[in-house]
Amino acid sequence: DVIQAAGEAIGRLCKAGAVPAKKLEDVAEKAAQRLKAASWEQRLAGCAGLGSLGTATPEHIEALQRCLADDDEAGLVRQAARESLAKLQARAGGAAAECRRASAPAGNRYVDVTMHP
Repeated sequence: DVIQAAGEAIGRLCKAGAVPAKKLEDVAEKAAQRLKAASWEQRLAGCAGLGSLGTATPEHIEALQRCLADDDEAGLVRQAARESLAKLQARAGGAAAECRRASAPAGNRYVDVTMHP
């Protein structure tokens, strides 16, 4: 819950111009790195973080999709990955994307996420 709230707050701050898009990208990259952790708790936090930020590279999306097959016993990582992918799809073109468009340098790798079934 704390990770989700923090991610949402960073996205809102970015949209308001109080936080540069680079900061949002750095936080997204750190969250994505957690998806590779041995600990299911860290992978869970990574999924929650990316979904809350509303921004991801194609590589982040692929990593979240791999988490859909995570082998944690309770299935919490798989559930968090599903929820994060759904949030990213719902937010495509939303506040985080507006922030990136407004302040991103040319060649920015972060994309508005649109997933197709």
